[in-house]
Amino acid sequence: MGSLTESVAPTPLPGFLQNANGYLTLSKEGVAKAFATDLSPKEQDLIYAVQPPASQKVFGGVGVNAAWRTKPSWYVVAFEDKTINPELEKRMAKRANAKTTVLKSCHVAMLSKPNEVLDVILEAATSVTK
Repeated sequence: MGSLTESVAPTPLPGFLQNANGYLTLSKEGVAKAFATDLSPKEQDLIYAVQPPASQKVFGGVGVNAAWRTKPSWYVVAFEDKTINPELEKRMAKRANAKTTVLKSCHVAMLSKPNEVLDVILEAATSVTK
């Protein structure tokens, strides 16, 4: 992820990461300002409370044998994402030759736009079963 994010403008997310012995979490302010920006304060509080710590190594991992290279793909670009730059999301979708849906959403589009995300999932599921 690190090399990909270097090609676009940075997001505010890194300023809100808290490191505890190599494991990262988002501050409460980070959830509100960089991760779940269009959710209610109550939903943001829940996300903050239940977030699992992530290994710092997750951002340095390199994928191999990516399924998008050989299988049909769908991608939801979260146009108001402050976690991953939406321009990078668009590039990744294009690279995967994915059917792309752009939503006016924060990083967690599945929570802020659940019906629209469900439509994408159902379209993907029905198209691969035909």
